[in-house]
Amino acid sequence: THDGTVYIGTYDGLSAYSPLTGAYSEINLPHDSAIGGNIFVNSLAEDRRTGTIYIGTEGALLTYSPADGKVNSIEGFEGNSVKSLTFCDGTLVGGTDNGLVLMPDKREPHIFRHDSRNAFSIASNVVWSVCADRLGNVWCGNESGISIIDYESPVRVYSLADITGRSEGQQVYSILRDRTGT
Repeated sequence: THDGTVYIGTYDGLSAYSPLTGAYSEINLPHDSAIGGNIFVNSLAEDRRTGTIYIGTEGALLTYSPADGKVNSIEGFEGNSVKSLTFCDGTLVGGTDNGLVLMPDKREPHIFRHDSRNAFSIASNVVWSVCADRLGNVWCGNESGISIIDYESPVRVYSLADITGRSEGQQVYSILRDRTGT
């Protein structure tokens, strides 16, 4: 994060480590004790403007405030697996099992889902990875290829065959933006 803290999401929750002090701590996350004992953290993203840590889990989207230690749940994500998170120009972008979610600051989320009748919908509802490039385009990797969303044109979808030149099916689990935003 901006202050050097390393947050670690695991199958059993969330921890924080400070390389400066060597301090390690577990962060208590709420979970439904009626269905089981653990909370699987899939993804993390920091809102650098507020210092808030967004936590994507199997079944919820949570926020953690390091300043006061409070954890809150964001409504509308109950039961959704939040697989990936990033920020693009102040907008939280989330890849879920139920589509791509864009959450502008303090406003209602926009949800993009696959629609076989619309060539400009995302390639699949299961979005494994998201990334925002330096131009403000949102890239999402899923089971059917890569979808690119920008605010100036419809969604562009690239099949894996378009990218690799091969006919085997694959899943895009991870997309990385380099230090120059490419």
